[in-house]
Amino acid sequence: MLEEYLWPKIDGVKYEVPAGCPLDIKGDMYAGVEADKVQLKRGMWKCGECNKSFRGEEYLDKHIANRSA
Repeated sequence: MLEEYLWPKIDGVKYEVPAGCPLDIKGDMYAGVEADKVQLKRGMWKCGECNKSFRGEEYLDKHIANRSA
């Protein structure tokens, strides 16, 4: 939701999020994982790294966790 609603508005006014703010994207440890997820349609997901498809986000999450381990 932050990427969809908040960040475009912040970028539009050239506002810089203060260091240490909990909404700062730099502090989001899951931002990289979420960036690798592509929703194809309802219930279908694809890994942005290897293009493998999954029938649920939880399976994609496991795939990404195993890939990075």
